[in-house]
Amino acid sequence: MTNSTQAKNLSIEISTANYARVIQFIDHADRKAAYFLTIALALYASSLGVLEKATKVFIYMIKDHNFVVLSIFSIVYIAFLISILYAIYKLIDVVKPRLAPKTGQKSILYFQTITQMDLNTFTKAMMDLTAEKLLVELSEQTYNVAFIANRKMELIRIGTIWLIIAGIFGSFYFIGTQIIFAYLNP
Repeated sequence: MTNSTQAKNLSIEISTANYARVIQFIDHADRKAAYFLTIALALYASSLGVLEKATKVFIYMIKDHNFVVLSIFSIVYIAFLISILYAIYKLIDVVKPRLAPKTGQKSILYFQTITQMDLNTFTKAMMDLTAEKLLVELSEQTYNVAFIANRKMELIRIGTIWLIIAGIFGSFYFIGTQIIFAYLNP
């Protein structure tokens, strides 16, 4: 093997490892988002379970003309709903597939491009792939997938922040509902 061939093989090996690492970031982001999404959906569902008690608390506050507590309670519940629903939206956005390549190039390594070919065309394209073309394909795919991984991580960050905010408001909502309901029904 010549030095040029060895250098190309090393570049392909490094590019393949880098591509695989970026794909692992995407897998990690999807798993993390699924975990946080489960928590967010459980928190939302549990808020619905307290809704009957919360309704009784609302009715009592209106009858008692305690509009200050009613307003605070309403604001906390609305803030909880907005923050939990936004967290759920952002976390769902993480696991949603990202299909458009950033470079706009159709790559032989990109699954959508592959599915648009018949088997013979795909096989011929793979057979015609030189080391130089493979290196370009790997580089473009790594570049495209890195943007996808970065976007997913950013969405997880945003979704997690909103989930924490929802947890804070939700705590006040759940605890407040239980305390006031216990006060109403000794």
